[in-house]
Amino acid sequence: ALLDAAPGLERQAVERAASLLHIVRNSWVFTDAALRSSTQTRALALGACLAPLAKLVLAFYMLLYLVETPAWCWHHESCGDPAVVPRSPFSSRLSTTVSRSLQLGCLGIFLAHQAAMGIALGRWSRWSKFGICMMLFAVADTLVAFANGEGLPPSNIYWSPLLRPLIFVSVDEHVQKYFRQVAAAVLTERVLGYFTMLLLVFLMWSWFGILMFALSDEGSEYFSSFSDALRNLFILFTTANFPDVMMLAYAQSRWVILYFASFLIMCLYVLFNVMLAATYKAYKTCVAEGVVERAAEVEMSLDLIFQATAPHGLSEEAWRDVFCAFCRDGSEWNRSRASALFQHLAKGDKALQRGEWESIGGLLVNPSVFVQRREPPKNGAWLVRARTIMSVFVNCVVILDLAVTAAQTRSLMRDKIFKAHLPFLLVHGACTVVSLAEMLVRFWALRGVTSLWQLGWRVCMDAVMALGCAACEIVTCISPGPASFRLLALFRVMRAERILWRLRVVRSSIKSLIFLVGTFRSAASACFITFYFYSTVGVQLFGGMVRADNELLSDTAFATAGEVGYYANNFNDFWSGVVVLFELMVVNNWFVIAEGLAAVLGSQYYLAWMFCISFYLLIHTAILNVLVTSVVENFERMVDLEGSAESKASGAETSAESLHEMVAKTSVRFLGEDELIAQDSGATLETAGLLSSTDSAWMLRLLGGEFGTCTGMPQDD
Repeated sequence: ALLDAAPGLERQAVERAASLLHIVRNSWVFTDAALRSSTQTRALALGACLAPLAKLVLAFYMLLYLVETPAWCWHHESCGDPAVVPRSPFSSRLSTTVSRSLQLGCLGIFLAHQAAMGIALGRWSRWSKFGICMMLFAVADTLVAFANGEGLPPSNIYWSPLLRPLIFVSVDEHVQKYFRQVAAAVLTERVLGYFTMLLLVFLMWSWFGILMFALSDEGSEYFSSFSDALRNLFILFTTANFPDVMMLAYAQSRWVILYFASFLIMCLYVLFNVMLAATYKAYKTCVAEGVVERAAEVEMSLDLIFQATAPHGLSEEAWRDVFCAFCRDGSEWNRSRASALFQHLAKGDKALQRGEWESIGGLLVNPSVFVQRREPPKNGAWLVRARTIMSVFVNCVVILDLAVTAAQTRSLMRDKIFKAHLPFLLVHGACTVVSLAEMLVRFWALRGVTSLWQLGWRVCMDAVMALGCAACEIVTCISPGPASFRLLALFRVMRAERILWRLRVVRSSIKSLIFLVGTFRSAASACFITFYFYSTVGVQLFGGMVRADNELLSDTAFATAGEVGYYANNFNDFWSGVVVLFELMVVNNWFVIAEGLAAVLGSQYYLAWMFCISFYLLIHTAILNVLVTSVVENFERMVDLEGSAESKASGAETSAESLHEMVAKTSVRFLGEDELIAQDSGATLETAGLLSSTDSAWMLRLLGGEFGTCTGMPQDD
């Protein structure tokens, strides 16, 4: 009932066009066979309903491993005494029967979502096929595990935990794209050439070391064989054992510093950095190619929609129906906006042609361009004044609350007692009450908002603090005690962010970090899945082996490091493995952990070293270093954009751009996942409004419901 079919344009065609626009906006690729039948339409509706559920279930499915029983102790009554076999307190909270049942439920939702979208789109991508195969494999393994307690053969491999990272990659396009681009960059001829040179230097210096330190204490300790020499030089490359590795020889001859210094300078400061520069350059090229490819896909998709909907032009009434169907709201406000857009684009013509359609379609399908779908509320001046007065009052109460918390903290440090006198509690309670009241006023004023993205940092942060403090107050009232009072104090201290926000330098820094969030997204996802995969493999390789009573560890530095030993650094469960991997990433004493893992494997010690070294190379070379260079480049671009915005705001004239050029630029600018190319990955519509009087600024304001904010209610204090 939201729309009436336009003359010459059937209702089914209108709904198909709007649905296909949403599909493109969600980065799905379709063919001309998409949504051609009622079955496909119903499949799309099912897929749309399952999409948010599938994301939540995916997070639950991945985090379920935290509380599951580790695979290595499935055949035992328990995983042993925690004092002897250290492990996380989260481990083994669920029985294998319960966890397998939950896994089957999650996999069923994944399969239903993938099948629904495949039927609706009329195509099955390679990642979709791969994901369905992995899901079916996991289902089969789980069902077999119900029968034999192990799963599919071989019995020494537990497939279900290993398949989870693969399933995650198959459904997360950000990780797919990131690893695909990084792999393409790393496998270029130039990068492989520098990597080969790095390996040759390792081999040559290992040979030099064996010859130089033969028949000496240094040689016996660190260079007794090629494998020992290579291993200790790699540890030196990470700087984790320097200068310890050279002290035996250095005490006898100061000239040996030339050997170690030349190795570090050649490998760490020259070849490795040049290889990183080449990797980054190649990665940037791959990202640029991906942007061009994505733009071509969008253009092709928009052309398919236009040809299938109105190949001879889209009339004004037909365009209004398509726009209202896209917004899922056929109100007069949306119809008037659609008419305004049509008049602006058609410029006197009776229909939108292909170029004009691609111009406005390029904005509609851009996920970073906010489209206000319903008319925002019109707030009266009284509400704005009330909001301003309440904001000042809450700021004053928060300052008083922080002063009280500071006094309690001083008492805790001096008297070892956390004082909770009645006046203090009244101040804390009043701060919580007024914060909740302000939150309610804000949400009432922003009742037309349909996404957290539109609320802004200030509103979301204040809401989290208010709700968090309220929850802690309730917990403290139900169960008063030192722990609950300290938890509540932590939330009160975090309220200081609201006061610091008033400082321009702090506010500018926070906004800069928000701007760079798009840069971190792909790298964070890739880092998460790398940690997950290695922790899962680590549990299978080393699970149950790092024990306090394991004699293989008694003569190693692992048993004595950190005064109490490194026994807590193990892979006896998933969470403990994640902590160990974080320690390996930080590098300090990573070789002590690696030596302990190698010791428990006995004759297969080399697997432990391969495990740790491959993790180090993958994290530091392919993820963290690319992330750092990406952040640097985007920060420079952000500074340039701020300078450009200031010049425009001060009255600088800008040259007029055609709408088609604007859309082409916007399609590159807002692809936030391609952080090295993104011109403005965190841009808000307010920033877009600084584009003088060009067509782009006018259309973005109109689509966003006048800058995407609710009338009369500023987003920042």
